[in-house]
Amino acid sequence: MQSSLIWDNTNSKDEFYRGQAVYGNMNFYFRSIINSDQLTSVVNESEDLENVYWGMKTIGSTEYAILSRESKLLLLEKLSAFLQGDLKIEKKGTPYPSVFRDNKDLKIPVSLSHDGNFIAYAFIAN
Repeated sequence: MQSSLIWDNTNSKDEFYRGQAVYGNMNFYFRSIINSDQLTSVVNESEDLENVYWGMKTIGSTEYAILSRESKLLLLEKLSAFLQGDLKIEKKGTPYPSVFRDNKDLKIPVSLSHDGNFIAYAFIAN
């Protein structure tokens, strides 16, 4: 299966478009990458996005099970730069994925996404 990394953030202030979106009385802050191949954004309720890491890549499949597996592997690859041990991404009693080590939920907010042959991750490193 062919794949290629499209983008993986370094948290340099120069690599993003930055802004604020207001919806009713709610404020959201965003960082976006915009180029001829993509428009990718991460959004947070806090203006501090320095500890938010995100990235995406293409893979050689559009099959749901493969996209799901590969997005988890991409996230685990990035998380391994911050955490030691046998990490797993699972949904245990929640509709969203969580990071586990030795069956303990590490309470790290994560997001996984896939569409077509694109996969992506985002997480907050505390």
